[in-house]
Amino acid sequence: MIKIQKGSGEKKDIFMGIDTHELTYRVSMFFEGEELHNSTYPSDVRHLKKLLERYEKFSVHAVYEAGPFGYTLYDWLKKQGVDVIVTPPSKIPTAVGDFIKTDKRDARHLAHLLSSGLLKSVPVPDKRKREDRDLLRTRDQLVNQRKRIFLQIQSKLRFHGIPIRNRLLISRKNRKMILEYPGMGVSLREAFRLLLDSYDYYTENLKRVRRAVMELSEDKAYRDGVVILKGIPGVGLLTALSFLLELPDMRSFDSNEKVGSYLGLTCSEYSSGEKQHQGRITRCGNARVRGLLVQCAWKTIAGDDAMKRFYERLKRRRGGKRAIVAVARKLSGRMRTVLMRNEPYQVGLVQ
Repeated sequence: MIKIQKGSGEKKDIFMGIDTHELTYRVSMFFEGEELHNSTYPSDVRHLKKLLERYEKFSVHAVYEAGPFGYTLYDWLKKQGVDVIVTPPSKIPTAVGDFIKTDKRDARHLAHLLSSGLLKSVPVPDKRKREDRDLLRTRDQLVNQRKRIFLQIQSKLRFHGIPIRNRLLISRKNRKMILEYPGMGVSLREAFRLLLDSYDYYTENLKRVRRAVMELSEDKAYRDGVVILKGIPGVGLLTALSFLLELPDMRSFDSNEKVGSYLGLTCSEYSSGEKQHQGRITRCGNARVRGLLVQCAWKTIAGDDAMKRFYERLKRRRGGKRAIVAVARKLSGRMRTVLMRNEPYQVGLVQ
């Protein structure tokens, strides 16, 4: 075990890389460029606490990858006084030709990169914000599950040749027509009843979620921001609340362009020498908010002449799809501006 020189008033740095799994943590610790520890522990913070107590006289810096285990470990390490970051897996540098991957090597790699200052970090929202945004994400899951059941109903109607008008709507009238269709066997009728009951179940849950979202938007933590954002043509309650909950604090962005980059709305670029080529958008960041902004952009150009002129100008040069994405990118920057200034959106303003 490393000893600190007597009389040294400044804590020395130790860098900890943690490869997280459901049942285990693989931990590697670096000190002055050398690995001093690499072991596997059960995924119980009590074992990490004992490890940290061995190095309590050091300043511990830790990192683990963003993933399915969320930020519980991050919160705990923070409480222990550890300087911890969560790094995006896509931003971790890897050596060309390195095809060996083990937990031991992964933890060592993380600790080494952290000690060298080569890792990016993701912004970690506080516990309240993480829980609130899960309400919106649950709503999306329910919408997708109901849509899947709807498609299954349509598929059965088509397969069995049942001619129901207005198939895009599961109304009471259509439900009755399906279940009372002449000549339908008992088994098929029961199959339709089960699917229709499931569809109704998700519909009722979506109503509950809608009420909960409305209540959340009126909470004092988000109310003012929602009101300001809804003043932008095309931006509704769901988009406004998603923008507030899914993105970090607007002060963490140096400019409006950084918001578009964070959401993956900026174009990728392939340039070498005198050749320059811009490709598709990067699509990094939050896909959910990115999709909402693109949908809002169509309504924004209908309600704001300045944005419409911007769209038409780009459409002539680069086509409609790229133009609407550019509008969404500009829209994200304007949403940041009104939040930063705490001022209503001005329609027709050219920026």
